[in-house]
Amino acid sequence: MKKKLIYIATAVVVVAVIAFLSGRKQEKVQEVNADGGIAVETSVVKAQTVESYVDATGNLTAKYSAEVRSEVSGKVREVYVKDWVKVRKGELLARIDSDEIAATAARAKAAAENARAAYLEAQTYLNRADRELARMQNLKQAGLATQQQLDDANTDMAAARARVASAQAQIAAAQEDYRQASIRLAKAEITAPISGTIATRNANVGDMAGGDNSSALFSIIDESIYDLNVSIPTVDIAGVGVGSRVEFTVDAFPEKVIEGKVAHVNPQVDAADRSVKVNIEVRNDENILKSGFFVKAKIFTGEKRNVFLLPQSAILGNDNAARKAKVYVVKDGTAHLTNVAVGHVYNGMVEITGGLKDGDNIVTRGGFTIKDGDVVSVGK
Repeated sequence: MKKKLIYIATAVVVVAVIAFLSGRKQEKVQEVNADGGIAVETSVVKAQTVESYVDATGNLTAKYSAEVRSEVSGKVREVYVKDWVKVRKGELLARIDSDEIAATAARAKAAAENARAAYLEAQTYLNRADRELARMQNLKQAGLATQQQLDDANTDMAAARARVASAQAQIAAAQEDYRQASIRLAKAEITAPISGTIATRNANVGDMAGGDNSSALFSIIDESIYDLNVSIPTVDIAGVGVGSRVEFTVDAFPEKVIEGKVAHVNPQVDAADRSVKVNIEVRNDENILKSGFFVKAKIFTGEKRNVFLLPQSAILGNDNAARKAKVYVVKDGTAHLTNVAVGHVYNGMVEITGGLKDGDNIVTRGGFTIKDGDVVSVGK
């Protein structure tokens, strides 16, 4: 019995609420229609000049980076840097065990010195042979030496010259061996090829380095300048060129506007999606950017004159792909649904590139409550 009473009481309350709301709704309709039209808000459009731009998205990548490998095989003897520290170009990062290379270099150096000594000895022999040949030639002219003696002097002279040439060749070979060994010895010292930050360090004392398919000991990223590579549809590429100003934000600092500039524009259109690759250079002067940051960019293409801007609340049936939409134009108290061409969005305002004229009165609020041909009342 108690349950039935509760159900009846609840039903009475629901009926009362519905009746109250119905009365309020009727009151509202009567209020709207009191002056002969549906209440809307409008705005008179006026042509203006705006700075045009193209939207683009992408990820930051380091413009300059390097993977550092060992060109000589051996164990890592010492490592001088840690992860994520800054290094300068030429700074020593690690050292490979170079005892065997050093021994080879020492032997090559000794061989070069021996070759020089042999050359000096051969040059002395050549000088003596030259003097002896000259003496025999004089004696032969005086009739004091035989032809055989002169021939022997010529033979000794030729042998001395050959000995000098051989010594010179030995010097050159030994010096080249020493040069190659010195280069290998120098390569045992792993240095930074660029200035930047150690992004990864895979080198540890005792690890084997070098050899075929060896992994990088270090990777270095230059954080001073980044690349932003984006694709721009061909319909938007006009006005985008080398030097074009770029403004962008990153997810880490959504309120901070950062500037860059277009560095390169690919001369070829991508046949797959009819887009053009654009490279943007971004300087990291404040040291807040990181490789991999997602970027929302605006590439400025110049000024547009005679542009109409409307709030997004005025736009109906927006087709972004076709760049078409509809708005209500109020004439003599009547709303007319009008086709317009739309462009970019500027700080919440939609660019209207066609379909309107200066002085048109556009419904900016309440357009979703009316239909084409409705009589409207402009709210104060």
